Amino acid sequence: MKSLKILLLFCIFSFLLAFHSVAQEKEFIQQHLLWLHYYNKLVISDHWVFHSQAEDRIYYSPYAQHQFTLRGHLHYLPSENLDLSVGLSFFGNFPNDPETEERLLVPEWRPHQEMILSQKSGIFSFSHRYQIEERFVHNNVNNELIAGYKFNMRFRYRFMIEHPLNKSKSIKLKLYDEVMINAGKNITNNIFDQNRSYAGIQWKLSKNFSIEGGYMYLIQQRISGYSFYTRHIIRLTLTQNISIKH
Repeated sequence: MKSLKILLLFCIFSFLLAFHSVAQEKEFIQQHLLWLHYYNKLVISDHWVFHSQAEDRIYYSPYAQHQFTLRGHLHYLPSENLDLSVGLSFFGNFPNDPETEERLLVPEWRPHQEMILSQKSGIFSFSHRYQIEERFVHNNVNNELIAGYKFNMRFRYRFMIEHPLNKSKSIKLKLYDEVMINAGKNITNNIFDQNRSYAGIQWKLSKNFSIEGGYMYLIQQRISGYSFYTRHIIRLTLTQNISIKH
């Protein structure tokens, strides 16, 4: 119950912080997106797992491409409650305005380091994810790519709770809140990057496959510092587990 109280307080604090920031500004933009996500977990041994992901992020009102992502990260599990990983992601970024006619794709490379601490309390499972990202975004001017990359760092913290909804535990509820903070010489007005609040249902179809559907509410501060995106996101995920351990 103590962890539940911590989660509740953290979610309330994150929401109030984001809401206060938005309320203080006169400009915010509401958007609706669909994220389609494939997640693969390749179990190499009891302690090593390689994760790969592909995700397509699109606006649906109106329709336009927003991002597509490819990720790979290697996880080391020294114990049941500790998960350490390093990885690299590629992002193809399109404009944040779905109605613009300028559709320049801006590449971004994103190495990251991550630690997940997990615990159980009765039928509840909790996890704390700490992540550091190094973001290299291709320079662009006047809707054209130019030489070089812009660099900044981002710090992420996510608190998640999971709760089975049936006796076989094949269906479970997922709730999490995640806050992201920017850092670097290029960051001036948007130190607070975004906050994500999520609720979803995961259904384990078999030993190797599961599907998940959920809703995410995302508040993101723009580079100017005086305007925000408020995004309503439907996320659908297919997860596949493959084991090659002996």
